[in-house]
Amino acid sequence: MDENILREAGHRLYVTSRLKEMKRYLVFRARCRMHKEIMEDFLDFFAETPLRKDILKGTPAFIEQVTRAFFYKDSTYEERSALIKNHVRYMEKHFTQDALRRLYIDVNTKENCGELVPVWEDIFEDKPLCLSLYFHAGQYKEGCLSLILTWDGAPFYQIMFWFGPDMEKTGDAIWIGALQGTPHGSDAIKRMTKAFSQPGAVSGHQQDLRRDQRRLLCHEPYPHRPEAENRFRRLLGRMRREALRNRLPVL
Repeated sequence: MDENILREAGHRLYVTSRLKEMKRYLVFRARCRMHKEIMEDFLDFFAETPLRKDILKGTPAFIEQVTRAFFYKDSTYEERSALIKNHVRYMEKHFTQDALRRLYIDVNTKENCGELVPVWEDIFEDKPLCLSLYFHAGQYKEGCLSLILTWDGAPFYQIMFWFGPDMEKTGDAIWIGALQGTPHGSDAIKRMTKAFSQPGAVSGHQQDLRRDQRRLLCHEPYPHRPEAENRFRRLLGRMRREALRNRLPVL
């Protein structure tokens, strides 16, 4: 087990100059040692390719996710390790290296966050509305990636999730760990739902986005019909249908 990787990751994750954070760092190192075989296998997986090495260096939160009871109740070390590896494999298969670099490698090391990667944009009430992929350390209890809706630059709604095999192990699935909205967003969500439910309402900057979005995915998206269980999902579904109609490669 590469102690240097764990040491560097721990000092990225915890401010060890503070006593409380130092205790958390020591617990992190102890957990890694107590589950040495699992952690060695996990680190070996990321050592297999230069891209994976860069991902782990840029996003050390993946290591801590294995050592803590994240994602779902009663998850085990083996399950969390497999979950993260499956997510990375899916990302490698379906996303470009540029997208992976922007999300997980070229990160703000102070905030432990990657870049907001836009997949859809429009204007609502004269303010920019943007749907982006994003990941930062504050989200790592619930997933390995998030889809975040920002309105005029302010976070408005987000879904934390990860990619992995479905329950039957016959295909891929998106597993949602958490949904978060703004406390004062219900009225705006109603207005958005009404506005974007009109035929032809979604226009956006499609020509510009078409070029940028094709840098994210390795292929065109599968035309799955999204669920519509609440206002945000109905809004997201409308955005996605419009994107597919205009052949914009978003998930």
